[in-house]
Amino acid sequence: MNNRTQFQNIESNLEKIDNQLPKPFGEMDDLFFPTASDMYDELVEDSLQAMCIEGESGKILRYNERFCRLFGYSEKEMSGLESSQIFDLSIESSRNLFNKRNANGNTIFEINCIKKSGEKFPCRISSVAHQDKNGKERLMNTVSEVFSKIK
Repeated sequence: MNNRTQFQNIESNLEKIDNQLPKPFGEMDDLFFPTASDMYDELVEDSLQAMCIEGESGKILRYNERFCRLFGYSEKEMSGLESSQIFDLSIESSRNLFNKRNANGNTIFEINCIKKSGEKFPCRISSVAHQDKNGKERLMNTVSEVFSKIK
């Protein structure tokens, strides 16, 4: 089973779990019991890792606070940015790494990233391609700063 299928299974299972849980407080239930999806969102938000989800066009769709801080953007500024504005694809080998990711579904690689100030810095990216519940291609990226120069 590839990572894309695993991720789809996780999404589907979270939805099934939410639908099977008892609702002792009816409509007020959401105030007392978080859904599995809410818990997943909290896990991403509270992560020590910078994380983002890219859409098919390369637009950054979702991100956590750590991701914004790593690149020096406010959450409002990060909204609407394209991945090409924060991942340096000016080097052919970097573009090849991104293409490999898309072909294989997942990969881990190092690439130079670009802060809001324009400063470039090396990062390690763990990336998983998957389809959301509507069948749209998404990329889940976890970004870690590294402390050696990328050649």
